[in-house]
Amino acid sequence: MRDLPDPNSFTDPVISERHFQRLVIELAKRNGWLVFHPLTSQKRGAWSTYQSGHKGFPDLVLCHPDRHTLFVELKTQKGKVSKEQQRWADALYQAGSVYRLWRPLDWPAIKQHLTNPDQPT
Repeated sequence: MRDLPDPNSFTDPVISERHFQRLVIELAKRNGWLVFHPLTSQKRGAWSTYQSGHKGFPDLVLCHPDRHTLFVELKTQKGKVSKEQQRWADALYQAGSVYRLWRPLDWPAIKQHLTNPDQPT
């Protein structure tokens, strides 16, 4: 199994969301989290994430059997949260869910959250 990057490697803000997402998923899986991520697909030349319901649902749902379920929106350093994504964030927070917006420079906190089950979230 390859090593995950050093947190200092994320000082370059040009890491893609896709690459960042792969790293978060890999770290989560290594630490016992179940991972759900809807995949995009191509139909008639256009890429889309097919779903039913409201737009803007978080990128990842992570569930740890000894901790909690976590809803995560991933963005690049300069990525913007859409109105629909903010609506989901607000609703999840108000419902008592654990929601996080993570960016590459948050890597030390992400690593802490996903690897230390005894630490408060």
